[in-house]
Amino acid sequence: MSALDITPDDPRIVLVLSPARSVRESNLAAVREVTEKGVHAVVVTVNQPARSLARHYRKNGIDMTTVRFIDTVTKYAGGDAAEDMPGSVFLHRPDDLTGLSIAITGVLKDPGEQKICIIVDSVNAMLIYISSADLLKFIHYLASKLKILEISGIFLAMESGLDPALLARLTAISDDVIESGMNPWLKHT
Repeated sequence: MSALDITPDDPRIVLVLSPARSVRESNLAAVREVTEKGVHAVVVTVNQPARSLARHYRKNGIDMTTVRFIDTVTKYAGGDAAEDMPGSVFLHRPDDLTGLSIAITGVLKDPGEQKICIIVDSVNAMLIYISSADLLKFIHYLASKLKILEISGIFLAMESGLDPALLARLTAISDDVIESGMNPWLKHT
């Protein structure tokens, strides 16, 4: 059994908690675990631009035909949508939860035969733009939607820096919580 118990036939909602210095590697490890199981990754990126993550994934051997992005930071920071990322969506603002909901619904609308996993990177970065209360409502909505559609989801977060009440609620809506000490695929440096 792998660290992330996500398979095409058993969708799960997983909260991955890692030290701040390892969030990027947790992201890479989550995408690798998911795609190696034949599940397509849709990365909702609030922490880093999609182009930067795609470069990191390619450098580390990830098959980019199995990865799409919903990027909330590139246009906000003055960048342009990447034309070399088919199927990816570039939103204008990280705090546009309505736009984000519409983009996610669009991705989930007709997945065809492919299995999908939504990976949110990261809960902490979303807190820069969105209040704790609004973020919790959004995460609850997204987790519920994914469970109804029988689609897996991974919420990446730094283990420190989250309000204990928010962390407790995120834990309650997740099927599994992987902490850095329990996370064998997370490289500790």
